[in-house]
Amino acid sequence: MQVFQVEGMDCGSCMAKVMRAVQSLDPKAKVDIEFTSGRVAVETDESSEAICEVIAEYGYTVTPRV
Repeated sequence: MQVFQVEGMDCGSCMAKVMRAVQSLDPKAKVDIEFTSGRVAVETDESSEAICEVIAEYGYTVTPRV
């Protein structure tokens, strides 16, 4: 499981956009989002770089969490 910090999510619509972004990369990805804290956990075989890139394309600032 990979965990990311996503800045700029402040509503359910934002959460849905991030979910769509990740699933556009991997439709089978399991995504758990806590929009109040900005935590996004993704279970996928895709690289963290690819996930960061696709979420950033939707206008969010994203960084991997350690």
